[in-house]
Amino acid sequence: MSDLQEERKQIESYMKDNNLEDMLNDCINELVRERPEDPFLDLSQTFESKSKLNAKIIAARAREVLSATGEPAFEAEIETIRGTFRCIVSDMGSYDEDENRYRGKGLLKAVEFTTTLLADKLLGKNPINQSEIDGILGGDANSPKVSE
Repeated sequence: MSDLQEERKQIESYMKDNNLEDMLNDCINELVRERPEDPFLDLSQTFESKSKLNAKIIAARAREVLSATGEPAFEAEIETIRGTFRCIVSDMGSYDEDENRYRGKGLLKAVEFTTTLLADKLLGKNPINQSEIDGILGGDANSPKVSE
């Protein structure tokens, strides 16, 4: 089999595995029916909405930061193809109790727990499905808790 035939076979296999031909035909037919002012913008938005990663968490991180008052705060961050989103919690209430770091109010244990146990469980999840995320984080009484 020639290199060209092998490449064509790989392309056809990829298209079949991802259902590209049918999806492309559907997108173009819809585009022609709607006749938008900017068909390329509309097409790009349609493709983005059909992306498998569109609504998935692709990275999750945590870190200890300092609040405006100089106290340790917990920062959580998720990344999707639409951007990076973060929040900071300034009063966690559960501290490392190492008196040599921030008078025992450090949050390195919480960061380590999040990084080693929770981050991988969040990958691939839809960030707007709050009940699923709560279940992973242990916030839903009806969902299994994260075990160490």
